[in-house]
Amino acid sequence: MNKLVLVGHPGSKYQIVEHFLKEIGMNSPNYSTSNKISPEYITASLCQFYQTPEVNDVVDEREFSAVQVSTMWDSMVLELMMNNLNNKLWGWADPSIIFFLDFWKNIDKSIKFIMI
Repeated sequence: MNKLVLVGHPGSKYQIVEHFLKEIGMNSPNYSTSNKISPEYITASLCQFYQTPEVNDVVDEREFSAVQVSTMWDSMVLELMMNNLNNKLWGWADPSIIFFLDFWKNIDKSIKFIMI
């Protein structure tokens, strides 16, 4: 199971890269089974809980500091990962995940980030 996460400022047109990767075989993630939670929903929840700035509003790179996420969030992500075990290549694009790269990497060391 290979996982890709595209990270880019909204002005970077990262969606074009996501579209291309989907055309050549990258699947969208299957949502978690019990709550139908998507990776984007997880990120949005983390942003709300940790009160990160809106990515569109950030003008200084120092505002992109990594957030130390509590382990209470792990189970939500693990359920998502388990529901994608049979998904050979999957990924998604999410500019707000920039604050949580360490969190996702600690959950799964094999995840790959594509910075756009």
